Amino acid sequence: MYYLWFIISILLFFITGNAVLKLIDHKYRYHNTIERVVISYFLGVGIVALIQLYAMCCRIPLTKTNILLLLLPFFIVQAYFCVTKKNIVFKSKSISHRIGQIGLHGKEAVLTVYLVLLCLIMLFACLSFPIYSYDARAVWSFKAKIIFYQHSVFNDDFLDQYRFHPNTAYPLLMPLCQSFIYNILGSVDEYLVKILFALFYISLVLFIYHTQRDFFSLGRLHSLIFTAVSVSVPFLFVIFSGSVPSAYIDFPFACFYTFTVVYLLKYLREHNLVHIIIAALSAAFCIFIKNEGGVLFLISLAIFIGEKKVAKGFIIYLLLPIALTLPWFWLRAKFPVIYDSNPLHFLTFTNVMQGFPRFGLVMKLTLREMFLNLRSWGLLWVIIFFSVALSFKKDCYSHINRREYYLCVIPFFYYFIVVTFIYMFFAPLKVPTEIEFSGTSFERLRSHTLFLLMLFISLQISAFFRKKETAD
Repeated sequence: MYYLWFIISILLFFITGNAVLKLIDHKYRYHNTIERVVISYFLGVGIVALIQLYAMCCRIPLTKTNILLLLLPFFIVQAYFCVTKKNIVFKSKSISHRIGQIGLHGKEAVLTVYLVLLCLIMLFACLSFPIYSYDARAVWSFKAKIIFYQHSVFNDDFLDQYRFHPNTAYPLLMPLCQSFIYNILGSVDEYLVKILFALFYISLVLFIYHTQRDFFSLGRLHSLIFTAVSVSVPFLFVIFSGSVPSAYIDFPFACFYTFTVVYLLKYLREHNLVHIIIAALSAAFCIFIKNEGGVLFLISLAIFIGEKKVAKGFIIYLLLPIALTLPWFWLRAKFPVIYDSNPLHFLTFTNVMQGFPRFGLVMKLTLREMFLNLRSWGLLWVIIFFSVALSFKKDCYSHINRREYYLCVIPFFYYFIVVTFIYMFFAPLKVPTEIEFSGTSFERLRSHTLFLLMLFISLQISAFFRKKETAD
């Protein structure tokens, strides 16, 4: 029965997300199975967390019964579409018929098997260990346990400033999703709860492949190769802080922001309001999963400048994330401010003066970590560097849309400045030649924009083929 409830808790994410998708897309535009499943998971995770947030703001205890009742409307919506034969996975054709249509041969079959093995390895890596990394335990898992045992954040564990509680201002999306599984199970299980992170990885694999095929119109073999390169980064697998199995939220955040950008790009090309609503929902989840999400949301707003045809989309994308996350900012204002959790408190005159001479060394270490740290990145950053460098050549990929370029590349430069700033002024003040990167923060920050830069390479490849077709 225990594992049955675990399966139900995971299905509830998909059911909730698919119900929201059906409400948004009542004309049933999304016929592709892969895209629909991925959207359902991403939306489901975010919506389940937001529903619990609103319940806490209304002082509704987050018990198993209350949570199931809150999700009942989504289940009813899903049941309605199932009864009307508009179900979540297949509309008319049988599973065997669809599998028979795949027709994988040679290199495509090998790459498909390779991707399946990666997903199984990631699933095994996540479920084989409990939550063990420092921040994963001390920040997000700790919050999830408090919410599970106390059924709310309105308790001394959150509100008493004299109780040790690191980073009270961190958003609660993943802790709420973890506590959701705990509530459905009836107990804390730090092994099974990590299925959330494995599913993010599997969803990203499917999403990148679908994006290559659908948005960039690349062939199956090219799409499989690109997907395999993107999701084989060593950093995602190695068992240390920041990787997918470590249960840090950096990877889910990277997934949500990549998801947001892709649907923004789709909206700019097709002007379909369904796309901008999905992008706006995902942007709200970015804000609610990590503080950096707010900054990246503001950066993404710049793509609407000078675009008169997308005024309605701009209003939706601006107002929907703000409206959905306002209760979180109201709630966060009630939490005590802890000195150690706010890095701006360390931005003193002394630290600033001691930090400026470290600029050269920080840049040197940054470049070394990017291009010579094969343990984490392989040659990926070398490939990305040459790809971005080629984009500045006037005649070389002239078909790339500048707004698409902006969405994929500018966040990387933002993080480059942030990393430089952190290690100049906030790293432990030692003798300049002894500055070391703290833990895995460099890798974690870089991973936020990694998949966007891979999408940028796809933009270049797609533009290259379009240019070739035009020339022919």
